[in-house]
Amino acid sequence: IATPSTLNSIDKRILAKTRGIAQTFFRSNLLKLWDGACSVTGVSDPRVLRASHIKPWKDSSNEEKLDRNNGLLLIPDLDVLFDEGLITFQPDGAMRQSPSFSLTDQRKMRIDRAFRLRHVTEEMQPYLEYHREQRFVC
Repeated sequence: IATPSTLNSIDKRILAKTRGIAQTFFRSNLLKLWDGACSVTGVSDPRVLRASHIKPWKDSSNEEKLDRNNGLLLIPDLDVLFDEGLITFQPDGAMRQSPSFSLTDQRKMRIDRAFRLRHVTEEMQPYLEYHREQRFVC
């Protein structure tokens, strides 16, 4: 007999599996969009590249979750900094650092102030704007 708790458990497993399939699809599309390399540094070892949503998964519609224009392929350090809102990207792709991200830590992490996205499409602009306005720590 199916109880609410077993149904809830089944729902959670289905949701986790569905999210995994969606993430695999999203990552595959980002690898194509960014020519298999980090959106900023050009590092091309797929083992270290993270498929990162510009507008976070939890805040995205189903369509936005799979939209490759809502994604960056980043090395782990940049992925964490982006997710935490310590860096963001201007409409022209230039990287901007949060004032709360110390210059000392930036130097220790070898964050180059000249870092920028290798290319920016018009379709990425609303997502980048969302990140600047909602996620970036001023």
